[in-house]
Amino acid sequence: MFVTIKGPNGAERRIKAKAVSRIRMAGPGDYGSDQVVSEVDIGPWIGSTESTSDLLAKLKGKGAKFAKFTTPVGTDVFLSAGAVSQITLPNPALDHEKTGSILQVGSDRQAVREAPAEAEKLLEAAIGG
Repeated sequence: MFVTIKGPNGAERRIKAKAVSRIRMAGPGDYGSDQVVSEVDIGPWIGSTESTSDLLAKLKGKGAKFAKFTTPVGTDVFLSAGAVSQITLPNPALDHEKTGSILQVGSDRQAVREAPAEAEKLLEAAIGG
């Protein structure tokens, strides 16, 4: 049910696998450390020195179900299928031109390139439906 996430400077956190809503690669120098390679969203974002693939393997091993999406700028973001509550069309006045849909993840919105029907299929596949 819980997994250990390795943070900057060797710090470890025990987090509930199904509490994670998003995983993405960290940007260069995020968290003031080049050691941080991934970000994990458990309400606040936390940095990890582990790769996204290693984190996903740990979380999936504890029953979490993730779907892979592409952000409008072309990076990967992995969303917990259970955390997405709504899929809507983007607002052309607000969203990046390459946004295909907006996924509601908790209280945040995540822009992705995938169209709503494709996003729904990816989420259903992650759940096993």
